[in-house]
Amino acid sequence: MIIKSYEIQNNKLDKHNIYLFYGKNKGLKQDLSRYSLKIKEKNSIQFKKFKFEEEEILKDQNNFYNLIFSGSLFDPQKAIFINHVSDKIYNLIEDIIQKDISETIIFLEAGLLDKKSKIRNLFEKEKNLVCIPCYEDNNLNLTRIINNELKKSNLK
Repeated sequence: MIIKSYEIQNNKLDKHNIYLFYGKNKGLKQDLSRYSLKIKEKNSIQFKKFKFEEEEILKDQNNFYNLIFSGSLFDPQKAIFINHVSDKIYNLIEDIIQKDISETIIFLEAGLLDKKSKIRNLFEKEKNLVCIPCYEDNNLNLTRIINNELKKSNLK
């Protein structure tokens, strides 16, 4: 499912567990992943955070599977952040979405992905996956960001 970055607040994201953020805007990708995690933590549930690079996971897939599917008494909820994602991780993600990972949230961050990209197509077509493009800011986006911050600060 594709969601525009400015529509994220209007969508019910608490039902989804796997997110793909792609594009050149690194700051927006980080903000959106933090916001998505904050929505999940709204119910006083704390997530233990794990950060990986795609290459680390591809080198040791068994360890990654154990992290996702093994339970823990101390950290029942896990948030996994994977950076620099490409089509190399496609088969792994496809395996994961076929299993129940209700206790784990996965955030994938990628650079620019072509329309032909397998991972991008998977996230755009599957209804239980969230795909958010994060393009460079233009004047309209910057104006919207400034106006939102001014409203929050009660400035005119």
